[in-house]
Amino acid sequence: MESDDKARAVVQSFSDWVNGMGHNNQAFVQAVMQEHRTLQQQMFEVMLACIDAWAKTEHYDARNEFTITKCREIIQLFPGGPRAPFI
Repeated sequence: MESDDKARAVVQSFSDWVNGMGHNNQAFVQAVMQEHRTLQQQMFEVMLACIDAWAKTEHYDARNEFTITKCREIIQLFPGGPRAPFI
């Protein structure tokens, strides 16, 4: 599906960026904050879906243990699930 291919391309591009030496988190944050507010809401929902998936991960190791344990704490703040309203 075209949407799946686009998702994989975005993830690959994001992975390449974070894998580079000296990536600037703040530059990414500022770029997101410049997007339309409805798009920010949709991006947040995607991020929540990632947090939910990490929280449900059963097999992990020291490399991503912090991610898994923190996501389990975060997702408890969303008893209705990882959804954001579309306005």
